[in-house]
Formats: sequence, structure tokens, C-alpha cells
Amino acid sequence: MIDKNLMASIKEEAQKVVLNSVNYQSCENIVIKEVSNQVFYKENVPGISIPPVDNSSMDGYAIIANDTNGASINKFNTFPISKDKRSIAKISELYSKVRINYPENTNNPKDYHVNQTHAWRRKLPLEEARELLLQKVITTPCERLSLNEALGRTMLEDLSIQENVPSFDRSKVDGYALLSRDTENISENVPVSLMVLGKVAPGRNHYFQVSSQTTVKVMTGAPLPAGADAVVKCEDVFREGQYIKVYHQVMKGANIDKAGQGITAGETAISKGTLITPPLLGLLAEAGLNDIPVYSALKVAIICTGSELTELGQTLDTGRIYNSNQYLLSALLRKIGVEPVPMGIVPDDAAKIATIMQTALEKTDLVVTTGGASAGDFDLVEPAMAMAGIEGLFSGIDIRPGKSFVAGKKGGKLILGLSGHPGAAFTAFELIVKPVIKKMLGYKDILPRQVEVVLSGDYKKADARRIKTAKLSIEEGIAKASILTEHSILRTLADCNLLVDIPPGSGMIADGEIVTAYIVDLFNMN
Repeated sequence: MIDKNLMASIKEEAQKVVLNSVNYQSCENIVIKEVSNQVFYKENVPGISIPPVDNSSMDGYAIIANDTNGASINKFNTFPISKDKRSIAKISELYSKVRINYPENTNNPKDYHVNQTHAWRRKLPLEEARELLLQKVITTPCERLSLNEALGRTMLEDLSIQENVPSFDRSKVDGYALLSRDTENISENVPVSLMVLGKVAPGRNHYFQVSSQTTVKVMTGAPLPAGADAVVKCEDVFREGQYIKVYHQVMKGANIDKAGQGITAGETAISKGTLITPPLLGLLAEAGLNDIPVYSALKVAIICTGSELTELGQTLDTGRIYNSNQYLLSALLRKIGVEPVPMGIVPDDAAKIATIMQTALEKTDLVVTTGGASAGDFDLVEPAMAMAGIEGLFSGIDIRPGKSFVAGKKGGKLILGLSGHPGAAFTAFELIVKPVIKKMLGYKDILPRQVEVVLSGDYKKADARRIKTAKLSIEEGIAKASILTEHSILRTLADCNLLVDIPPGSGMIADGEIVTAYIVDLFNMN
């Protein structure tokens, strides 16, 4: 419970808060950022009141909204920062004392060498960060699986078939096999009459030979009688006793599956890195294969950090939130054929995070964390990596949302730290984590599917590169993107099938302009 007397004594000071922590009560407040050890804001800001409790949506400082009255770009309002870490701890309800892994306590004998992370590469461009990780990827081992087990896996090597598929010419329809030249120069008024020699069913031997002015009735899938070069459908002829009349010309090859039409003997039927889909399984079965070589399945650990997180089924206390990221990421992983391994909730404690990371590295092929990936007082993924002996690759990428991203490597395995914000985690997963996983699984095509679309509505650029959730629609044959309003990020993600890439800059992107976007498919396995 927050001490209201304590709040009254520090009401006029800016109080440090972290993502999803509880803002202090008894006043309307907002969150802003720090500059040169003071807090400032450039404009008058209305108070925010969202029952039952206000949660900070970023790392920053909580202040009283009315104190920003009169502020402008030329006149900053400033506020002293509270030095009382006990009050900060009381406000955030996370700690009862100063954490030993604060960067300022690096001389403490229990220090986790937070300063080791200062040499990490910072804020890489999205494409550079992704390429760096892809270069570090080690593909999974291989195994042979029966066709019943191979759905969703990727081919380990090029696969060639030594026989034609199908191995014989066959009829695609129920009809009559004939010589196409017998139907030349005919019409409804001048049909051709053909004698029916017999009937051929699928899987049955026959000895029919089609010659001029003769035909053989064939069922779908039946072998084509010798001499015939076309099949006319039953419904396109008139039968009278042992004869049929054909009224329209039948082209050579009509309604026939030629031998080798599916797979030609000796050719590469499926190339390395191809995703095994239901139609491909059918094709492989048609070729008589029992099993195929594929990349092994992946296990990916999910570590959700944050003392504010609560498991489903438990009482949700004031200022706490349910652990939705675990379910979001687990579903995204399962969708691409990966087994998620939830490691549970870990509080904001570097030692505990490091311990869980070590366990996850032993159990799984890749580790993904959420929360604690930024530079706030309670963002402890970087120091936890340092403590666990994980090589830091970089921290931060140049997109929003998703800029809070930490990457490390140990023993040939990657550790990818995502933001605790669901929208940022989703964006980073689609644009970085998924390509990494696809390469580990041996996919041939690993990068996000990029398209050019027409923007529907104006959009004002910002000083940073933005990745915006959007809805793709086809209007009069034109692909259009409508940027979604983020009233609730998870509700917005539920409607999202596109991520629009907005470059940094000033001014507007006007309605009707062409923008770059990435396809988000929440149903197909790719």
C-alpha cells in the first residue's frame, strides 16, 4: 500500500518510475524524460487518469500535470529530482532498499560488473542488427522423419526423384480417350461419331488401342489407352449405344496428366530449405517416399522479467499486470513450428535473471527474454548477461517501437532480449527474432516479406524510424495500408496484418503515397 503521508511530503518533486510501475496517487500525473539531471517538458500536458491505477508506459519521471502550465519550446518548466531512493522504492513497490546492482554501486563487493556492458555496441540500424545476428546463427542438427511427422519442417538437402511422377499418362476427368485429329473441322451441325471400344478404370490393366474413329471410356486417374492423345469430358458428348458424338474440337493433350508432369525423373523435386507443406507431403507420397531428411525441431526459452508481472489464475493486485507476453510469444513461436519453453516470471533481480538464463541455455536452442532491455534503473537484462558470462553483441536498435533490444551469445547460442511492451516485442519478433529462427531451421527464405503499398490517410513523420501496425486491404485492385490507432496495443495487434516502415524526418507522408511495409501473417506457417 502506498504511504499517502509520504506522498504528501514529496508531492512537488519529480519521482522516478519505470515501465508498468505504479505512479503515486492523490494527483494527476504524467511521465516525462530527464535532461542534465533535471526534468522538463515543452508543452502543457493534460492529466491522465485511467482507473483502477495509472501505469507508466515508459521509463521516465512522474510529475503533476498542472505544473507544466505555461511551458513551451522556449520556456522549460524544471523540477528537482528526488534523491530519496527509499521513496522511489516505495512508489514503485519493487524494492525495500537500494539495489546492489545499480550502476552507481559498482564498487560494492556484490557487484555484478554492470560496467562491463558499457562497451556494447549501441543502437544499431535494424538491418545491421539483424545481419549481425544472422551471421552468428548455427543451424539445428538434422534427422530423418516419416512423412506423417515432417509437416512444418524444412528440407535438409536437395531431393531428387529417380522416377517420373506420375509414372504414366493418365486421365484427369471421367470421359473418352480419342485422337484429337478426329475432332478437327467439326461443329454442332456436323459432329463426329466415334465407336466405343470399352472402358478403363484406375488401377486396371487394359489392352485397348485407340485408332481413328474409335474411343475408349476412361475414369479419372485411369491410364491413357495407347494411341489416344486427348480426353473429352462425358458431359461434352452424346452417347448412343456403342457410339458417341463429339460436337466441338478437342485439343491435343486436353484433360491429360502427362508422365513426369509432377516430377521429372532425375530433377530436383524439392530444394534445400523448402518448408514442408501438406501439398508437398502428398507429392512425396506419390513418389513413394516413406521418410525424408529435415532440420531438427527447435526449442526456444521464454523468460519474462518484471516484478510487476502476475501469472494467470492469480489475484491481480494494484499496480500489477498479467504476463501476456508469455502467451503472445509462445503462440508466435508455435505458429512457425517451434516449441516454446516458458521459464516463468523472474523478478527484477539480476542474479535471478542470470541464473534462469543459464538454465535456459542448457535446456533450449535459443533464449528470448521480455522486459528489462532498456537503460532504466530496473532494466537488468544487460547486467544479468554480464553476470552469466554472456558475450554482449549490441544493445538497442533504431526503430520505434522495438528500440529496446539486447543481444548476446554464449556457447554458440543466442540470447535475445525484447522490450516488455507487447507492441515492441511483437515488432522485434517479426523483424528480427523470426528471421533468426528461420535461419536456424534452415529456411531458404528468411527475411520479412517486403511489399510496396499505398498509404491510406496522412501520417506525420517523427525524428526516429517508426514501424507502425497497419491493416492491409485491396481496393479496386490496389494494395492499401491503413495505420491502426493504438488505443490498446494487443487489440491493435489482433487487427494487424502489416507493419509499415516510416523513415525518420519531418513533414507528412500524404494520403496515396507509396510506402514500404512487411507482411504479417498470423495464420500461415512462414
